[in-house]
Amino acid sequence: MLQELRIVNFAIIDDIDIEFKPNLNGLVGETGAGKSIIVDALSLLSGSRSSFNKLRDESKKAFIEGVFHFNKVFINQHPVLLDYIDESDSMVVSRSLLPSKSSLIRINGETASLKVLKEIMAGVIDIHSQNDSSYLLQSAHHLRLLDTFLGSEQAKLLNEYSLKFEQMKSKRLEKEAFKKSNDINQREFLEFQVNEIEKYEISENEIENLEQELKDLSGFARVQEAFKSLQEFLRSGESGNLVSDVLDEVEMHAKSLYGSPLEEAGENIAEKASDLEMALNEATDAYESLDYSPQRLEEINQRLFSLSTLQHKYGKSTEEIFKAYNQFKEKLDLIDQYNDRLKQFDKEIASIKAELDKLGDTLTAKRKLGAGRLTESINSELESLGLLKDGFRVNMQEAELSKTGKDNLRFEVCLNKGSKFMELKEAASGGESSRLMLALKTVLNKTSPYDILVFDEIDSGISGNIAFKAAKKMLSIADNSMVIVISHLPQVVAACNYTYLVYKDVQSGVTQSHIRPLNNDEKIDEVGKMLSGNKLTKGGVDAAKELIQQYTK
Repeated sequence: MLQELRIVNFAIIDDIDIEFKPNLNGLVGETGAGKSIIVDALSLLSGSRSSFNKLRDESKKAFIEGVFHFNKVFINQHPVLLDYIDESDSMVVSRSLLPSKSSLIRINGETASLKVLKEIMAGVIDIHSQNDSSYLLQSAHHLRLLDTFLGSEQAKLLNEYSLKFEQMKSKRLEKEAFKKSNDINQREFLEFQVNEIEKYEISENEIENLEQELKDLSGFARVQEAFKSLQEFLRSGESGNLVSDVLDEVEMHAKSLYGSPLEEAGENIAEKASDLEMALNEATDAYESLDYSPQRLEEINQRLFSLSTLQHKYGKSTEEIFKAYNQFKEKLDLIDQYNDRLKQFDKEIASIKAELDKLGDTLTAKRKLGAGRLTESINSELESLGLLKDGFRVNMQEAELSKTGKDNLRFEVCLNKGSKFMELKEAASGGESSRLMLALKTVLNKTSPYDILVFDEIDSGISGNIAFKAAKKMLSIADNSMVIVISHLPQVVAACNYTYLVYKDVQSGVTQSHIRPLNNDEKIDEVGKMLSGNKLTKGGVDAAKELIQQYTK
């Protein structure tokens, strides 16, 4: 239940704090006093979008805070609450509307998003007003309402069906992805690419090995040029003698110094000349032993030029070319298996669909039985509210498989004899709509009760004995949920377990709205005014006492 509601700087409310009680709570007061503003504040706590145009003082923030307490049964039915309630099973929700046109949501002091707030409050508060587009009137919600009416077993079955439907959807997407990535029209092009690479008979690391060999052979050409230059130098000179001849003469003359004081120098000169001549001979031998083939150099250049075609298309290295080749082969293999794989997909999808059809048939069967029970229950409520007997029905049609089954249904009513059945939103208006909504909420709230139901003048357009019956319905609903009702009907106000007066005054030239609880005598006076034309009379007081007494019998 909602234990406490505080509203600050919102519309004509400066600062009010309301402590609510269980069962049926009535808000009374003159039109324009601020009752619907309280409903707007509750709507913000339930997850509606911010109303920045309602800031009373635009230089300050508007603040709305609700303190909720839940019983164990309700928490078990709404496990989403477990992450947000404290150890006393309470939850504090607040909305701040800032002058900067931004909004701040807190749940037990922690910041939350609007999406999270909506998820948490989805089963907590339900607000209905005379002119709203209640979800009960929208046919898009009727299938879900029937499933909710059928209880937990239907919920389990629907969840099993939904999982199977998602499995089929996923398998179909997998099939489409396979078809997209394995276009059989690519076969001819893939075969061309494979044949082109195979035509060159490229071997492992061939490009890299050829490039290294080319580098080595290109180095030999430089060595050859350098050695020829050395040979030309050795043959140069005026005498035209090779350096080796000169070295022989140097060695001969150096040896002539032997046996003289210059013998040591002569020996050194002779030795160096001999060493140099030997080094020149070794260089010649090494040069002549080198393996160099101009023809091989030409072969390498031609092969590398030929392979450049593959490098340009499939990758610079041999490894990249082989990788591309293997990918093309894999795709060709998949295409070869394409029809077999498609058949396998179709078989798997057909198997899932067969299971889905079976679950869908079970859902449909249970819904047909449930529709009969729901129709009977609502018609009973309609009749007690003075509406046409058997004026409600569930129109159920077969539909294509969807995430909710293979059923389309909508609630229809016939409110006058001789009229045809019509959709709720088209058929109901005024007082009939009020009674219809009460009948629907009375039945549906028994199966999956909200914690708090708010009725903003849902009783408009009804009076007399029907108003008395409507009040009885609200009391019935209050057995399962806390109810807050705004009403101008004495029959409804008299039925309330707790009554609050909403009023306004002018302070410092500014209109302000206030609220206070009424004691029993004040409640009698308020009902008396309603009965006697807004002027309290003894007859009105006596009638009020008698009316209130009727609800305690």
